[in-house]
Amino acid sequence: INQTLTQMFGFQRSEMINKNALDFLTSETRDTALRNIRTGYEKPYEAEGRRKDDSVFPIEIQAKVMPYQGRNVRVAAIRDITERKRAEEELRKAKEAAESANNAKSDFLARMSHEIRTPMSAITGLSRLALQTDLTAKQHDYLSKILDSSHNLLGIINDILDFSKIEAGKLEIESVNFRLDEVMENVSNQICIKAQEKGLELLFSISPDIPLALIGDPLRLGQILINLAGNAVKFTESGEIVITTELKAEENDQIVLKFSVRDTGIGLTQEQISHLFQPFAQADGSTTRRYGGTGLGLTICKRLTEMMGGTVGIESELGK
Repeated sequence: INQTLTQMFGFQRSEMINKNALDFLTSETRDTALRNIRTGYEKPYEAEGRRKDDSVFPIEIQAKVMPYQGRNVRVAAIRDITERKRAEEELRKAKEAAESANNAKSDFLARMSHEIRTPMSAITGLSRLALQTDLTAKQHDYLSKILDSSHNLLGIINDILDFSKIEAGKLEIESVNFRLDEVMENVSNQICIKAQEKGLELLFSISPDIPLALIGDPLRLGQILINLAGNAVKFTESGEIVITTELKAEENDQIVLKFSVRDTGIGLTQEQISHLFQPFAQADGSTTRRYGGTGLGLTICKRLTEMMGGTVGIESELGK
């Protein structure tokens, strides 16, 4: 026994010599130590030490069997880990507090969905109605810009709310009857005008062996495809956008579909691809300034795809 051990436990050296080592542990951890001794366990493990004044403190024990003067003895190193346990407890509390704050934020935003969307819908709806009345050219210009800006703001709000719902665990994937061709028609309706405004060709290809009557979540499937196709239009100045649907696997009443969105846009470097699906990430700062957006769209697509049991990925080359 060295002096550090006697100081740790508060005994004189003479009080510890010839005593059973287990006597200096609490009864709660004595059985574990005894089992480790009997089995020859040599890795560090935690226990509780009992000082002379009966106070209890956390310790770490590591013991090895070594030859000594012709016989095997068990040599143990004991460390007082009070400070380490205190630091771990503080870290645990800090983590719980951070998680609680984050959950409260996500929960708040998820619950605010209706309250935020309702006034925005009124702004877009009334702006659209006002545009159908007799207006001067300047009034028409102002209202058109209000309508465009409200659409953009509503898109940002929807992204933030969807992301918050996913983070708060409040977004659920439905399982309802739907037709795939109707989903693709809705995607076309949403994207076609934007593509035409930029002079882009929008093409759809659905493999003939895919059954069109399916069960799943058509709303979220459409949301993913609209987001991907919308990105393709946003980052493509000339050429085409091609949306392809293929049957990858079919077993019993389950099928796996592969949806691909290909464009002739600006492309991405491998470094940009590496953080593309991270929340609030854009390819770079200039992308945000030039094209706008929250940097949440692809994150939401990834989370929704995974919630459906799928995966999402990208292949790209800068300038192509």
